[in-house]
Amino acid sequence: MELPEWQLAFQSASATGEPWLGPDLLSAIKSSGALDVLVCPIGFVADHLEILYDLDVEAQAFGRENGIKIRRTESFNTRPDFIGAMADVVSKALSAHV
Repeated sequence: MELPEWQLAFQSASATGEPWLGPDLLSAIKSSGALDVLVCPIGFVADHLEILYDLDVEAQAFGRENGIKIRRTESFNTRPDFIGAMADVVSKALSAHV
C-alpha cells in the first residue's frame, strides 16, 4: 500500500528569540495545493490551547478562507488504552527503582 503525499510542518511559533522550526503549518498547507488536509499533531497527546486554538480555530478559519477542508486526528486525552499504557510505563519504572 502506498502512502498518500504527506509533509511535516510546525504550529505555534513561540516568542523565545530562537529561530523557529519550519515550515509553518498554514504556509505548508497553502503551498501544498491540497484541498483536503488531515493534520496529525504528533507532538501532543492531549487537547490544550495549542491544539484547540491553532488547529480548531485558526486553521479552520484559514481553510474556510482558502477553500481547503482541514481535519485533525483526535488526541489521546483520557482514552483508557492510552492511560493504561502510561500506567504500565510508570509502574515498570517505579518497580525498577525499588
